[in-house]
Amino acid sequence: MNALSSLPAAGFRGSRPLLVALLGVVTYLIVRLIPLGPPWGTVIRFGLVVLVALVIIRALVAEWTWDFLPARAPVGWLLAFGLGFLGVLVATGLPLLLSGGSFDPETSHRLAEGIGLGADPAVNQAIVIGWVIAAPIAGELVFRGMVFAGLRNGLDQWLETTPAVVTAAVVSAIAFTLVTRPGPALLMLGFGLAALVWAFGYHLTGSLLVGVGSLGAAIAWLLWTLLHGSNAVAAGDGSTMAMIVVGPLAAIGVARLLGRMIAVGTATSG
Repeated sequence: MNALSSLPAAGFRGSRPLLVALLGVVTYLIVRLIPLGPPWGTVIRFGLVVLVALVIIRALVAEWTWDFLPARAPVGWLLAFGLGFLGVLVATGLPLLLSGGSFDPETSHRLAEGIGLGADPAVNQAIVIGWVIAAPIAGELVFRGMVFAGLRNGLDQWLETTPAVVTAAVVSAIAFTLVTRPGPALLMLGFGLAALVWAFGYHLTGSLLVGVGSLGAAIAWLLWTLLHGSNAVAAGDGSTMAMIVVGPLAAIGVARLLGRMIAVGTATSG
């Protein structure tokens, strides 16, 4: 029995897992099209993704599990840290390494423009909240919590556990990369491979917080390079840079609160 099938499946118990997976992608795509401008458009957009996802989960999922490493000690903490660190390295470190340590100026300016970074510290701080805190929660809830878990639980009816997990991880990673479009080809490669790590991390630890913290840290690293050092396209003030540093931890804290609310809500409605 291998590692993918020896641990209990993390996620949810529901009668329509494949529908949950499909609705997760549709939700993200539709909300992404809503025209919301800076500085708070990103926060509102990802907040709406989370809100709609919660409604779907309450309606279709009988029992939800999303706590920090439930009953997986003693390996859980070490495994979560290792997978999270690996996800950051793959998502952001690999593209930077393949780019020679930094992106070229044109790529950096395209990234900053797409994210919305500029000279106004207030705008940049709102962008940090949106991309480092709200985006990881929305991304993990939809693409790991709904798409990966839904596919895994649905495919498990026809496949052995390990093939179901691997297939779900690959499909959810492809969906994540194509729908979120993190940037140039190297970033899409890095975040796509990291999405595989986050899917396996969710399955092995039972916690979406592994991906939330790791995705938040990867985006924070990317924002840091765009606002500081040789790769900078705008000067980041002290408050903005401090928010970038603590943002991933804030994302984990907010996500844990949401996870407890979901667990209580589905248990009550079930």
